[in-house]
Amino acid sequence: MPTILLLQNEGVVSSSILGEIKRLAPDYDLWISRNPAEEDPDRIKEVEVSAGGRPPTEILQSPHLKWHHQQSAGVDWLFKIENGQELPFTITNVSGMHAPQITEHVFGMILAFARNMVFFHKNQPNKEWEKPKASDLFRLPGKTMLILGVGAIGSSIARVAKAHEMAVLGIRRRPEKSDSNVDRMGSLSDLDTMLPEADIIVSVLPRSPGTENIIAAGQFALMKPNAIIINVGRGSHIDELAMAEALQSGQIAGAGLDAFAVEPLPENSPLWKMENVIISPHCSGLIDDYVNIALEYFVKNLEQYVKGEPLFNVVDKNLGY
Repeated sequence: MPTILLLQNEGVVSSSILGEIKRLAPDYDLWISRNPAEEDPDRIKEVEVSAGGRPPTEILQSPHLKWHHQQSAGVDWLFKIENGQELPFTITNVSGMHAPQITEHVFGMILAFARNMVFFHKNQPNKEWEKPKASDLFRLPGKTMLILGVGAIGSSIARVAKAHEMAVLGIRRRPEKSDSNVDRMGSLSDLDTMLPEADIIVSVLPRSPGTENIIAAGQFALMKPNAIIINVGRGSHIDELAMAEALQSGQIAGAGLDAFAVEPLPENSPLWKMENVIISPHCSGLIDDYVNIALEYFVKNLEQYVKGEPLFNVVDKNLGY
């Protein structure tokens, strides 16, 4: 019997989601298992559809798998397995799901710098009533933001930046696609010409070929001394040693970082001790009831799948998103 495998723990998936899956696909066996290869290795050959994080190797190698729904936007694991781009099944993702919370995370970091909240929080345990220097504060209106990766998340960030009366520059793989909240769009080849204009640089780029260390020592040298860089994409895009040196020397003013080249961030990283750095543990996309919200995307696509109609949010395996 063809099987739908939810790579989750029992009890996590809501009854309403389970009911919808059973209603839409009554001819399928529904299997919920975090470790299917250990639980029932013989049953794996019946799995036609899976949903969750990276499928175990036994699922990836099954000739019966036709569709995997990834509960994240990026599918980084494709680049970690041999010939991952040639896997024969369709992969969909939850592109768009993370935009609200990541936008909030980005502006939480930006406003923490703008209003010097890090300074206040540092003084609080010592009960120090000390006002910041006016020169350490700034307003968002009139500032210029450069967004690397104007997809669903980048577009949401641009909209909020515009609400704060900021100028917005954008970089995307296809710059001919405009965005109503981006004043000027370019490609990665335009990065070096746009960096000197930006007060705030926000990277939301996924991991994909050609984006490793695109912000290195040469790029930091082009930034304004008051520039702040925010990374909620992938740590591989930034040369962390060059960034640490730029932060220490005052070449740039600050960094809000949610993604790192090595995670968890090693204890010996100089970034931990810098007062002009805000670190969060790659959690900008998290939200309460994440699993069931991600599965809502799966349910919408399942309706398409059983009808034999095109799926949405199909991943380009060569790009990983």
